[in-house]
Amino acid sequence: MSSNRLIFGSIVILSDDAPLLRREPDQPEKDAPKPSGITTVPAGIAAIPASTNRSLNLDEALAFLAEKFREVAAEIKALPAESFPDDFAVVELILQPGRLNADNYPRHFFQGLNLTVLSSRYVKRRLRHLQGQSPEQPERPESSRDCLALHLAGRKSDLAEAARKIAHLEPKAFSQMAFLEGVLLPSPEQKVKACGVSAADCFETVLSLLPGRDDSFPCSQFRQYAESLGFQVLDHHREIVKNTAFIPVRGPRAALVKLAEFAFVRQILDVPKMRPFRPFNPLRSLQPESASAARPDESEPEVPPAQTSPEKPPAAGAATAPFSLPPLPENLPDLGVAILDGGLPPEHPLDKALKAYVKVNPEADDDPGSPEHGLAVTSAFLCGSLPRQGQAQCPYSKVTAVRVLDAESADDAVDTFYKTLRNVKKTLETGKYKFVNLSLGPDVVVQDEHIHVWTSVIDEQAYRKGLFVTVAAGNNGLSRLDGVSPERMLSARIQVPSDAVNVLSVGALDRQSDDWRRSYFSAIGPGRKPTVMKPDLVSFGGGDDEPFLVLAPSGEIQ
Repeated sequence: MSSNRLIFGSIVILSDDAPLLRREPDQPEKDAPKPSGITTVPAGIAAIPASTNRSLNLDEALAFLAEKFREVAAEIKALPAESFPDDFAVVELILQPGRLNADNYPRHFFQGLNLTVLSSRYVKRRLRHLQGQSPEQPERPESSRDCLALHLAGRKSDLAEAARKIAHLEPKAFSQMAFLEGVLLPSPEQKVKACGVSAADCFETVLSLLPGRDDSFPCSQFRQYAESLGFQVLDHHREIVKNTAFIPVRGPRAALVKLAEFAFVRQILDVPKMRPFRPFNPLRSLQPESASAARPDESEPEVPPAQTSPEKPPAAGAATAPFSLPPLPENLPDLGVAILDGGLPPEHPLDKALKAYVKVNPEADDDPGSPEHGLAVTSAFLCGSLPRQGQAQCPYSKVTAVRVLDAESADDAVDTFYKTLRNVKKTLETGKYKFVNLSLGPDVVVQDEHIHVWTSVIDEQAYRKGLFVTVAAGNNGLSRLDGVSPERMLSARIQVPSDAVNVLSVGALDRQSDDWRRSYFSAIGPGRKPTVMKPDLVSFGGGDDEPFLVLAPSGEIQ
């Protein structure tokens, strides 16, 4: 049995044997035990295997890396001692493309220098063997490649000795030097990704955790360091996903670069607001495409901040009609579906199709306007787009409506962001559901190098619990794409957490016939590596000529 239901930018595919994408997100290579000692390499070491990526021989690689390690040691020496908890520093080591297989991954090199892998990211880099071109020559297209950058932790004393040690590594470690494109100390300026749209001067710091140590390291040391700079550390909102800690702080924006000098800080982001719940109507509260002609200068559309979904006025002319559920079979199946949203109003006509209504925080009141959104999403799952006349289609499964956004979690922008995520996490951790839909989230677009706590938490739970999770791609799309500036195009990119590896992100189509187009409000790709192809699916979501109709608290169709 299967069903295909729009859920305001999302789709749920129900099947008793639905395939689950079981990919562990952002899993770095695990370190092997450290060697007990360092073996001196005998003369005449064997050459490494031929590679299309390598042009430097071992002598050149040795000289290159020794110089880079000396530069790193000098930069570490220039920073204050309190930046390095327990005398640990973090460096970034860049691999050549294609060096992640078991034979070429340089684990022996790391072990020989007592370095521990923390995390990884993709970077664009011009390969070493292409950097000797004359400045007058145009850069070859293949000169900039996607390389994997590994973050490695090591004692300052080991890094200070690295330039000398690499000449005396055991043969496997020594030969792996030519697989490396560079070693550097991450710049504090490059760690700061905050761009001025945070809620109440609140910033999210992303810290790498050291394998083999408890979560208090380096979190406790970071707290002391941050407080010395005038930041308030909001530990009650801290989230830890595997070897990464997400810790929000409040404080002076001018001190962010200094905060980023802490060795284990991976990046610092703005804490965004949540996407607003707009009043629902047939055009999904967004401006019709035809209205774009009213812009004073269509050739140069105004560029809003890259992390803000522009508010658009609601369309007029919403059609209304009374609604009632079609006759339900006595054995309407329960396939373990949960709709995570703003709850339901006290009275509505969907009771017979509900398995349960769960309030994660039962003591809190409803957030004004949120039950209206939750009802609309639930009706969309159960019956699809409601007909203007006649009977709605019969649901394929009962659902559990789960209120994850309430008045307490909506006290302020920062609480809304973290408390709502905690309610989502609590629901997923129960393991009670097989299919989960989420049509809310932060009002922030995906950025290639940004790791967001919403994405990480949901991705991890989907993997660990074997859940089939659908997420709305976002309603921040553009009415047209031709001739739009790259900056404006970025503002229409899919929103967090639809970039997760283990979720299905779904965009919207403007009609159900074969001549469909992308709905003008629906967000566009690409996603973030390794899942660049996003949204994963598209489904009918409504447009000017064919609106998507939902259930209103009054019991009418809107």
